[in-house]
Amino acid sequence: MTVQEIEKLKKVDEIMFNLQNSTDPQKALLQAGEFLKGLNLIDDQTNIEGIIQTYTDNLHKQLAKIIQRKAVSFNWTTLEYLRKYADEDGI
Repeated sequence: MTVQEIEKLKKVDEIMFNLQNSTDPQKALLQAGEFLKGLNLIDDQTNIEGIIQTYTDNLHKQLAKIIQRKAVSFNWTTLEYLRKYADEDGI
Protein backbone atom coordinates (compact mmCIF):
# COMPACT_ATOMS: atom_id res chain seq x y z
CA MET A 1 0.00 0.00 0.00
CA THR A 2 1.39 3.38 -0.96
CA VAL A 3 1.69 6.43 1.27
CA GLN A 4 -1.01 8.15 -0.79
CA GLU A 5 -3.39 5.21 -0.33
CA ILE A 6 -2.77 5.20 3.41
CA GLU A 7 -3.49 8.93 3.54
CA LYS A 8 -6.78 8.39 1.69
CA LEU A 9 -7.76 5.64 4.13
CA LYS A 10 -6.90 7.93 7.03
CA LYS A 11 -9.20 10.59 5.57
CA VAL A 12 -12.01 8.05 5.21
CA ASP A 13 -11.45 6.95 8.82
CA GLU A 14 -11.62 10.57 9.96
CA ILE A 15 -14.84 11.19 8.03
CA MET A 16 -16.49 8.04 9.35
CA PHE A 17 -15.28 8.60 12.92
CA ASN A 18 -16.73 12.13 12.93
CA LEU A 19 -19.88 11.31 10.97
CA GLN A 20 -22.31 11.70 13.85
CA ASN A 21 -21.00 15.23 14.49
CA SER A 22 -21.24 16.22 10.84
CA THR A 23 -23.68 18.95 9.85
CA ASP A 24 -24.36 17.09 6.59
CA PRO A 25 -23.76 13.33 7.09
CA GLN A 26 -24.82 12.45 3.55
CA LYS A 27 -22.30 14.87 2.06
CA ALA A 28 -19.61 13.45 4.36
CA LEU A 29 -20.47 9.89 3.30
CA LEU A 30 -20.28 10.88 -0.36
CA GLN A 31 -16.85 12.41 0.27
CA ALA A 32 -15.78 9.12 1.88
CA GLY A 33 -17.17 7.36 -1.19
CA GLU A 34 -14.95 9.46 -3.43
CA PHE A 35 -11.88 8.39 -1.46
CA LEU A 36 -12.96 4.73 -1.54
CA LYS A 37 -13.54 4.98 -5.29
CA GLY A 38 -10.06 6.48 -5.68
CA LEU A 39 -8.70 3.43 -3.84
CA ASN A 40 -10.65 1.07 -6.13
CA LEU A 41 -12.51 -0.31 -3.13
CA ILE A 42 -15.93 0.70 -4.43
CA ASP A 43 -17.51 1.04 -7.86
CA ASP A 44 -20.35 3.47 -7.12
CA GLN A 45 -19.25 6.31 -4.86
CA THR A 46 -22.83 7.62 -4.65
CA ASN A 47 -24.36 4.49 -3.09
CA ILE A 48 -24.56 5.34 0.62
CA GLU A 49 -25.22 1.76 1.75
CA GLY A 50 -22.35 0.54 -0.44
CA ILE A 51 -20.01 3.14 1.05
CA ILE A 52 -20.86 2.09 4.59
CA GLN A 53 -20.58 -1.63 3.78
CA THR A 54 -17.29 -1.21 1.93
CA TYR A 55 -15.82 0.86 4.75
CA THR A 56 -16.97 -1.67 7.36
CA ASP A 57 -15.62 -4.62 5.36
CA ASN A 58 -12.27 -2.87 4.87
CA LEU A 59 -12.10 -1.99 8.56
CA HIS A 60 -12.67 -5.62 9.52
CA LYS A 61 -9.98 -6.78 7.08
CA GLN A 62 -7.47 -4.28 8.44
CA LEU A 63 -8.25 -5.23 12.05
CA ALA A 64 -7.82 -8.91 11.20
CA LYS A 65 -4.38 -8.16 9.74
CA ILE A 66 -3.40 -6.21 12.84
CA ILE A 67 -4.58 -8.95 15.20
CA GLN A 68 -2.50 -11.54 13.32
CA ARG A 69 0.68 -9.62 14.08
CA LYS A 70 2.67 -10.57 17.16
CA ALA A 71 3.16 -7.07 18.59
CA VAL A 72 -0.14 -5.27 18.74
CA SER A 73 -0.84 -1.91 20.29
CA PHE A 74 -4.29 -0.43 20.38
CA ASN A 75 -5.60 3.03 20.95
CA TRP A 76 -7.89 2.07 23.82
CA THR A 77 -9.85 5.32 23.62
CA THR A 78 -10.83 4.57 20.04
CA LEU A 79 -11.69 0.97 20.85
CA GLU A 80 -13.89 2.06 23.76
CA TYR A 81 -15.61 4.62 21.52
CA LEU A 82 -16.30 1.99 18.86
CA ARG A 83 -17.50 -0.50 21.46
CA LYS A 84 -19.83 2.05 23.02
CA TYR A 85 -21.52 2.92 19.74
CA ALA A 86 -21.64 -0.69 18.61
CA ASP A 87 -23.51 -1.52 21.82
CA GLU A 88 -25.95 1.35 21.27
CA ASP A 89 -26.59 0.25 17.68
CA GLY A 90 -27.13 -3.34 18.77
CA ILE A 91 -24.17 -4.63 16.77
